[in-house]
Amino acid sequence: MLRAIAQEGHDIVSHTDTHYVLAIDKGNSGFDSLTEEQQQELRADLIRSYQVLQSVVGDVKLENGKPALTTYFRPPTLAVSRIGMETVFDCGFTYIVSGAYTSQDYIAESKEQLLADFKREIRESGTVVVMHMSDNSLYTAEALDAFLTDNESKPASKQLVFRRFSDYLDGKYVNAAR
Repeated sequence: MLRAIAQEGHDIVSHTDTHYVLAIDKGNSGFDSLTEEQQQELRADLIRSYQVLQSVVGDVKLENGKPALTTYFRPPTLAVSRIGMETVFDCGFTYIVSGAYTSQDYIAESKEQLLADFKREIRESGTVVVMHMSDNSLYTAEALDAFLTDNESKPASKQLVFRRFSDYLDGKYVNAAR
């Protein structure tokens, strides 16, 4: 399925192999940074994940000639620490992307519920939505299809516009803090 998604012209972004986090959740008291051992485990996980993706879609090119497999990374749980982010960049990733809205589609109880959530949360072009392709995300495909179909039925001036990260992250962006 991942290969088909890439061949349809979508960016493929890494997310770790085992959902390894970039910061340790301490509950209500915030997040802790990774220990040195955890940093090494994260590094191995990031490399393994990218190698797996490379073996599946590494040869797929988008219509603009860019590889479908990007060097972008989306952190599991969206939580980050400085050490976690440094590790991601040290492994060769060029951008860490987050989301404006996490659909929590893996716990949705129906297509209708997820579709209502999409309509409530995705209100402007450029919204970065976190969705999942997993055995637990039972309603994601149906709800997304209904959302996109509804969007396409609107007058052009009212339609949301969806683009790939690579349409915006062209390598010319400079993060002065790095």
